[in-house]
This record gives sequence, C-alpha cells and structure tokens, in this order.
Amino acid sequence: MMRLPKHLLLLIFSLMLAMSLALVGCGQETAEPTAEPVAEVEHHDDDHHHDDDDHHHDDDDHHHHDDDDHHHHDDDDHHHHDDDDHHHDHDHDHDHDHDHDHDHDHDHDHDDSHAHDAEMLVLPHLHAVDLADGEKLRVVATTSIIGDIVARIGGDAIELTVLMGANVDPHAFQATPAELTPVADAHVIFINGWDLEERLIHDLENIGEGVPMVPVSANIEPIEFDDDHGHGHDHDHHHDADPHTWFNPHLVKQWVENIEHTLHDLDPANEELYEENAEAYLAELEELIEYFEARIAEIPVERRKLVTNHDSFGYFALAFDFEIVGTIIPAVSTVAEPSARELAQLVETMTKEGVCTIFTETIANDRLAQAIAQELTGCDQVQVLRLFTGALGEPGSGAETYLDMMRTNIDTIVAGLTS
Repeated sequence: MMRLPKHLLLLIFSLMLAMSLALVGCGQETAEPTAEPVAEVEHHDDDHHHDDDDHHHDDDDHHHHDDDDHHHHDDDDHHHHDDDDHHHDHDHDHDHDHDHDHDHDHDHDHDDSHAHDAEMLVLPHLHAVDLADGEKLRVVATTSIIGDIVARIGGDAIELTVLMGANVDPHAFQATPAELTPVADAHVIFINGWDLEERLIHDLENIGEGVPMVPVSANIEPIEFDDDHGHGHDHDHHHDADPHTWFNPHLVKQWVENIEHTLHDLDPANEELYEENAEAYLAELEELIEYFEARIAEIPVERRKLVTNHDSFGYFALAFDFEIVGTIIPAVSTVAEPSARELAQLVETMTKEGVCTIFTETIANDRLAQAIAQELTGCDQVQVLRLFTGALGEPGSGAETYLDMMRTNIDTIVAGLTS
C-alpha cells in the first residue's frame, strides 16, 4: 500500500476538518476566566429555584489506587540502560525505596471498593533517533501539565511543543490544523493516556503516523470508574480507567521515570542530563508531598469530604484519605452532562452529609455549582471554590507550574474545609 508523505496527510486533514466545521459549526462557549478563589453565597428566607434547563453542562466546562509503586525496582539496576537496543529496564530504581514504602502504606490503608480491572498502560519499545550535530529531539506534549514536567526533565536538550495552553480543558480540546503542524515532524508525543485527550488522540494518530505516543501514566495501577455517561463517543478498552493520575503527586514520580526513560532511549547522548533533571524534580516532588501532608493535617478527619465538578479527584482521595461525597458531573469527563435528577440527588447528599463547600474548576463554567449552592438552604453559608484541574493557570495565577498548581490547590482545599 502506498504511504502518503506527512505533509500531504496534514493537508488532507486540514481540508477534512474545515469541511466538518463548516457543516456542524464549531461555536463553543469559552471557559470563563479564572475567578477569585472563593465565591460565597448567602442564604435568605426566600426560596431559590432554578429551571431544569440550568442543569445542562457547558461543553467547555472542564473539564484511586495510590502510587504505591506497583513497580518494585532493583537498586542495583539504578539508571542502567542497554545501549545496544536502548530499551530500558522497567525494574530500574531512582533510589527512592523509602518513597515506595510510604506509598504502599497508603495503598493498604484504603479499602478496595474501587476495582482495578482497567488495563495498565505500558511504555512502547523505542530506539535511538539519528540526530545531526546540534539537532535537538523534537518533542510534543498534549496538556500544559505534561508539558511542564517534560520541560523540566528534557531541559535544553529538547525542542518542546505543548499543544494545550493554560486553562484549556483536555477533555474538550480539539486542535486546529496549524496547532497540529509540529506533530508530523516530532520524534515523540507525550500523552496522558486512558483517553484524557479524548478529542485529540485520533488526530495525533493520523497526523503523527509513525511517531511514537508515550503515555506518561504508564506503569500506574488505574482506578476503574463505572461511568454510565461515557465520553460522548466510542472508546477502546481503556475508557473505564480514571485518567487523572496527576492529582496524586506520588504517582507523578512514575511520570518522571517514564519521561526520563523515554528521552534517554531516544537520545542516549544526553542520558546524564535527563537523569540529573529527573532526580532534581523527584526531590521537589518529595517536598510537595511533605507540604500536602502538613496542610492536610490541619483539616479535621471528619471534615475531609469533597464535592467536585467532575470525578477527577479519585487518586487524590485515595492517597490522602478523603471521601468523595459527590460530583456535579458524575463522570470522569467534563464532556458528559448531569441530569436534573442527579443534581437533586447531589443536593440531598450534601445536605445529609453537612457539606457546604463545592470545589469547581478554573477551566469550567461554575453555573451549575452556583445553582446547587442556592439549594443548600441548610447551610448558613456555601463556598464555591475553584481549583486548577486539567491545566495550569495563566501567569500570575499561582499555578504556572505543576508544583505551584498543586500547592495552590491544597491551600484552597484546606481553606474550604476548615473555615
């Protein structure tokens, strides 16, 4: 079968997308700009009612088992690679066995109410790229969160393109032909995995034909989510796995190892740089985890209950002993829509549990959250707080990097559950 050149594939894709947009229209509401962290709703004696129509979710609204290293590593194989085939040993260690023990403690402390039937992702087998003198490895990352961490590990040795910017919902993002241009010439594409980038993956496969796609969530035990809402289109056998692994910083250690191994396999000449950068970032993740544990200790155990915009905090809840009381969108994707009945059930559950704080997302419209807040008449005051979830924030937001984003989030959660 004749194989078309990549530039022709890109041109064909551009024409097809333009025709599709002309037929169905591409008008999507833009996610609201980041609001102040806290919005308070005061209740008065008069009743607050809202139409069922207000329960429809905006398409642009953004969008457990712990990192307990499911990958037992051998200290003697620390960063050892076979230079003949550049295929890394998955049993390699970063000399963080104490982290792994800590993670296992988390693992056994949690119940097994969430099945783990979803399939674990694996890294592809890669070979070194033939780079000319002075040529850098061309790397594409899908989300701003993945891009931030890849940039830290790759440093100056890579030429990085991040497809999604700040405050972009990865569930709803659909790239333009111009945004996909670097994909055709990339040496590697880093994706999240488990269909997080549900509207993008097919395009990446078409335009980046032959370019390896590496899931940063590989080698992580997934949480299976029983999702009756789906993502709005057909899926492969990974669609039941919760993709939001980055909310547990223990699991991001595995991201770092996956990224470092991949870059080394493709570009062994810069092995030392990648390893040094990975080790430095792992140390910063340890500091982040310590910060999390210190802040969470300020929240009384009985108040560690979360109501979020969509079901994205499962890994966080398992790692740090929180209870997910409910979600506005009872699905792992923001593309799904809640029914009026489901929203009424959420109000009832929050009332029963005495929960008066709702955590929404900076990349999502909080209209439904505000409507629910009006119905919580048993609360003296309802807080609607925004968290950074699927994307980093704009400059000045306090969430410009993954590490900053996570610190800002935990500060917001502590404020919401202790005030």
